Amino acid sequence: MSHHSHKVKSHKHRSRERDVDVSGSTCVSEASYDPRSRQLAVTYIKGNGTYVYEDIGRGLLKRFKDDPGETLNDEII
Repeated sequence: MSHHSHKVKSHKHRSRERDVDVSGSTCVSEASYDPRSRQLAVTYIKGNGTYVYEDIGRGLLKRFKDDPGETLNDEII
């Protein structure tokens, strides 16, 4: 099992965030990305609240867009 270093903090919506299409995901209801701060905000289908993961680069964001659930489990959380 690997350990990931993406910190989580409470979500504060910022106008520069861009929505991320997660319409095909079975675990994420919505997500947005802030390219300046490299933060990915994720709201889970079965959960309460939004989690913000820090230090998410473009490559990791692309993998998240391709497969949100697997990328969260394998590389972010």
